[in-house]
Amino acid sequence: MPEGFGFPVHHSLWLPLRLDEDRPPGPGLRAFGRLAADADLDRAQAEADALTSRIDWSAEGLDHSPVAQVLSYRESLFDRPVSLLMRAILLQVNAFGALFLVLVAANVALLLFARAAARERELAVRTALGATRGRIVLQLFVEALALSLLAAACGLAATAPALHWVAGRMTAMGGGTPPFWFQPGVSPATALYAVVLAVVAAAVAGIMPALKATGRDVTVRLTQGSAGGGGPRFGGIWTAVVITQIAVMVVFADGATLMVRQAWRTASPVPALRAEDVLTLRIERDELTAADRPDGALVEQFSRRLAAEPGVAGVTVTSRLPVARPAPTQMALETPARASRDPDSTGAGLIAAGVVAVDRGFFDVFEAPVIAGRGFEAADFAADPRAVVVDRYFVDTVLGGRGAVGRRIRVVDGRRPDQPGPWLQIVGVVETLAPPPPGGSHLDDPARPIVYRPRGAAATTTPVFVALRVPAGVESQRSRLTEIARSVSPAIRLHDVRTLAEAADTEVAFWRLWAQLLVLVSAVALFLSLAGIYAATAFAVSRRTREIGIRVALGASTPRIAATIVRRPVTHVASGVVAGCALVAGMLTAVTDGVTTADGVRLLALGAGLVVVCTAACLGPMRRALRVQPTDALGSDT
Repeated sequence: MPEGFGFPVHHSLWLPLRLDEDRPPGPGLRAFGRLAADADLDRAQAEADALTSRIDWSAEGLDHSPVAQVLSYRESLFDRPVSLLMRAILLQVNAFGALFLVLVAANVALLLFARAAARERELAVRTALGATRGRIVLQLFVEALALSLLAAACGLAATAPALHWVAGRMTAMGGGTPPFWFQPGVSPATALYAVVLAVVAAAVAGIMPALKATGRDVTVRLTQGSAGGGGPRFGGIWTAVVITQIAVMVVFADGATLMVRQAWRTASPVPALRAEDVLTLRIERDELTAADRPDGALVEQFSRRLAAEPGVAGVTVTSRLPVARPAPTQMALETPARASRDPDSTGAGLIAAGVVAVDRGFFDVFEAPVIAGRGFEAADFAADPRAVVVDRYFVDTVLGGRGAVGRRIRVVDGRRPDQPGPWLQIVGVVETLAPPPPGGSHLDDPARPIVYRPRGAAATTTPVFVALRVPAGVESQRSRLTEIARSVSPAIRLHDVRTLAEAADTEVAFWRLWAQLLVLVSAVALFLSLAGIYAATAFAVSRRTREIGIRVALGASTPRIAATIVRRPVTHVASGVVAGCALVAGMLTAVTDGVTTADGVRLLALGAGLVVVCTAACLGPMRRALRVQPTDALGSDT
């Protein structure tokens, strides 16, 4: 194949697929194809459904019909269609990008307006000497364009290393090599976008201040510049820009605070597990003719060999480790119970629970005590077991704390609701191994009630994880694993050999990286915005040095002068804070149950911080102006 080709993801070796092999039935079959020119996914899905309905699946040894699911190529790269988690991430990225651009653009506009306003006397003199307004506007636009293009070049130069760094972090976290079509660099479209953005920014930040500075009669400007007019003040459109920037910054800061807190909560390791003395690994077979998993006999033999090792207190096999939250499975209770608080709950009597297949000794290895009923017994691992165990979180969220033992539950396929699975009886309740983060479950990665099934019912599922508790120290046993695996079968492959604590860190590594990026972007945006507001406010006050000198000469008191100077910028900031808080309250009301006391306290603290920054920006220039002698201030041009 040509260099760089890695379809379907990042593969470099392809083998013929032999469908006539005698292999255990897998959890599914993945196929790729191209849609016809006049077809769409809905039509393809209908044809796939019709095809599966014509097959006699009972002749294939299956007690129910498999479901065909047609996905786009993008969605097929995930274990399931683009979920609420991924959609939330994409929305956060776009929202952050949009708000970041608004904040930076408003900040640059304010600073360049101040720069143009500081040159108003110079522009007035040039106009008096014959320079046309168009020439002056063009000059300021060219200057702003040069700065914008330089900034765009710096941004593009930093983009490629940043993307390579993020891709490297994702790979190091166990996310695998990125897809072959992913190029962490600057594309021509990105460069063109940056250039267009630079031109638009220069037009807004260069032309508008120039029009403002040259909009009045030259005689008036020269007279005000030398007669104590105090220079230009923010008014009209620039007042609106200041208020809008403050409002957007309130929305951005509040959203960033919520997102960072949510990401850090998700990135918090599971606190209930004593995970340092539990060693975990994923097991596969290396034979080309085998499915991508070991058979039950091979796993059983490997587990027995591990259990016979000195220092090993217990061994178990599971389809998912407790530190990884499972995908939701729709299930139905025999008697409708109180609706679950899980955001994926589908209504009364229907819940979204995680289903985990476990082997003997699972609850002992992970120290999950049985708090009601019983755990699994040898008879539960028969050919068609019907016993299940649920966790305390299931009882609290699904049953409202009522008794679970004796109730029946079954899997309901959302696409085939008329073909539910067999009834399963709850025989016990165990302690929750992965409790929700502090503050309860949340949108991005909700904690789920867990239903444990004996692995005998799903011995061919993949992946297959082995966990062993080694109280004497995991390092002594880690080096023995490969030797034991080879003694059982040369075809065994061991992956992700690590302690449960290390596995927990890997599970939350992405969220930790995401939280770090949110903190970095938020800090940069807030710093730039606060710096812009500080500089613009300080500039406006410093331009009133002559006015302050006149007031002092006429006998005005210092507190009265301070109140007069601070009133305008503080009013602007307060107006922006009120507008921003109103926007935040509206959004919270639209997506949640309304504004809580914690939301009010957070917004109040944010608004108070912005007012403090604005006041601090006024104090420095005002103190310097008050120290100037009135005669010096009256003789100054500024």
